[in-house]
Amino acid sequence: MPFESRGGERDMTTIKSLWFTLSFLFLAVAGAIAQETPPPGSMKLLPGYHHQRQQGIDSTVGTIWKQSGLKIEYDIGEMAGNYAECTSCGWTTGEVWRKKQTVGERKIVLVFTSKKMLVVSFPESHANFYAIIQSQDEMADMLLMLFTFSPTPQKNAISGSLSH
Repeated sequence: MPFESRGGERDMTTIKSLWFTLSFLFLAVAGAIAQETPPPGSMKLLPGYHHQRQQGIDSTVGTIWKQSGLKIEYDIGEMAGNYAECTSCGWTTGEVWRKKQTVGERKIVLVFTSKKMLVVSFPESHANFYAIIQSQDEMADMLLMLFTFSPTPQKNAISGSLSH
């Protein structure tokens, strides 16, 4: 019997082996259950990028990333505000440049800071995306993905009306 007290060291090896096997199976099942969620606003991610929604308190938050590369975080919802216009929040401290554009019918504000942070806000949908940019390729990737962001009208929990 593998768990008899006579085996001593052999019993511990068997228990450790069983524990390792069970732990591995648990992690494999948990990983299969924790599948990636669709990105916000039906965004089209470039090859190699992943999305994971996080737990927010009063807004929708999450991360879009590429392994060993760009990591974009977002905060979407009325309580998120407008990162590009909130001077007291610190998001645009050290502003190097600011650009405003309308893509389709969506207004977009981009702010790049001296700390290499790119803040992209969609003011009308209260959507904010931000990342530290290490290269021109990362800037291009972020903008290409964000220009596919298309917010859908969301039901206002308080009034029950639709808002954009």
